[in-house]
Amino acid sequence: MLFCVAGQFALWLVSGYVADCARELCALHLAWLGLTAGILVRTDNHRFVVSSGESDRLMRADDGVVFALATLLASLVCILVMHRREGTADEWAYTFQAAAFAKGQAYASSPPCASAFRNFYVYDVSGRLFSQYTPGWPLFMAPFVKAGATWLSGPIAFGLMVVGVSRLARSVTKADCRGELRPSPGVVRAAGIWAAVLVTFGTMTLINAASRYSHIFVAGLYAWTLESLVQVSTRGGDARVKWGWGMVLGISASWMLATRPADGALLGLGIAAMFSVDLLDRRIDIPTMAYSLVSLAIGIGITLGILRMQLGAWFKTGYSIGEVIYPWSKIRYSFPGPSDWKYGLPLATGSYCWWPASVPVAMFGLATVRGRARATVVALAIGFAAFVGYLECVNLGHGENWGYGPRYVLPIVVPLSVGGAIALAPLSVGAGARTLVARFSFQRFAPLVIAIVGFVSVWLSVVPKEWATVMDHTKRHAALSTAISRAHLKNAIVLFPQGLTGFDPKDLTKNLPIDLYPNQDVLIAIDRSEETEVCLRNAFPARQVYSATGVGDDVVIAPF
Repeated sequence: MLFCVAGQFALWLVSGYVADCARELCALHLAWLGLTAGILVRTDNHRFVVSSGESDRLMRADDGVVFALATLLASLVCILVMHRREGTADEWAYTFQAAAFAKGQAYASSPPCASAFRNFYVYDVSGRLFSQYTPGWPLFMAPFVKAGATWLSGPIAFGLMVVGVSRLARSVTKADCRGELRPSPGVVRAAGIWAAVLVTFGTMTLINAASRYSHIFVAGLYAWTLESLVQVSTRGGDARVKWGWGMVLGISASWMLATRPADGALLGLGIAAMFSVDLLDRRIDIPTMAYSLVSLAIGIGITLGILRMQLGAWFKTGYSIGEVIYPWSKIRYSFPGPSDWKYGLPLATGSYCWWPASVPVAMFGLATVRGRARATVVALAIGFAAFVGYLECVNLGHGENWGYGPRYVLPIVVPLSVGGAIALAPLSVGAGARTLVARFSFQRFAPLVIAIVGFVSVWLSVVPKEWATVMDHTKRHAALSTAISRAHLKNAIVLFPQGLTGFDPKDLTKNLPIDLYPNQDVLIAIDRSEETEVCLRNAFPARQVYSATGVGDDVVIAPF
């Protein structure tokens, strides 16, 4: 009771301080209701001792099914909505760096007439061309570039993410115990399935999975890092299996740091705390610790080595170059004002972007866990407290999102899906249904039916609005590339003027590294002056020069 009163008083204080955040305050109150309900409604009625090898085999089969389904859905969205194209200069910068990695190079060399090929987030440092972004995501993309299926990297990463979240939900549910009382195999399996459903059908997660942004990959690595930590800290079991999980832990954590350093470091605070406590409690043995830390050190070393080759200095990233070239892109920090709190944790926007994952339902589920499962919940809480605190104080995510939703905070779908799965799993199995006060089927299944109807109705309402924005943005961004594809050009250079598609010209110069891929059918160049044309003709005498004219969908390619 005191806890509820204290929380309500805190909400009253917050409501009196923040401004222009009425919807966010409503969402915050709903989240609080979910948390308090979860604390008050703990029960052991659906539990009994786990002893079923068959159930374990079914769960492994579930992993294959959810991977295939998630990858297929994301691929369909990529094909039908994004038309297998990138929608922003950020996505092309990742592709450019992945193309360099696919050739075994840390960077490309500056081409002739370099100013004509300049791309927004690909920087030239002493003749070395590389992406602004750290190497983690491009390293994953590199095999797909080499195979000529770059567009498939996002869907595959999404499939791996969904499996990681599903396994984590099962692990947390399985560890939710009191003494000898444990969840039934049916509830554990249902939790994994529900987690997969919640994260797979997220309106924001699917559209980001179809893109070439790195946020899905970070969320997936976060889920796998937590899952591997749960595995290495579980008492008993085969030591060699734990050593393998220790390597997964180190690789996932280092790759998360290599992909988005701030996200990885802040989310990793909870993981580091849980790892340290488990080590002191002797849940993690010395060999497993060694495998984890050595794998982590090797991953970090590879990342630092690549950045050293690119920038010529240690402990620097491309962001340090970006703020010099584009002063407006400098990352600034400030304490949020009363109307700024909605940017760090956009609860109102997230209520439909994260759907069907729901903050109140997730808070309810996470609040009900006990036993060993609480350690994972605490790790999630520590990581997200630091992560959201950082986002509240940094000038990121305050502008237009082009329909991709609040992608900077996308890793939050991991605890939302896990918590939601814990809350919903008992509703979908016979043991859980019998805990409801029910003699009639309607009373037993009504909560589950209401949840499903809510999920489906809101999803069908949100998707046409949210994805249409992405489709339009991507179509306009790709107008020049689409016109080039229609023209079926070979061995050509296409010059285009400023204002062609409404985007910055440096958004449209989507060329793979020219020195590493000299036989590209088309090179796209900014039409700056007569000197540019002369330079290009002299540097590439075997290529036919074309010009692009028109605006938006009416772009036309003609001989120059």
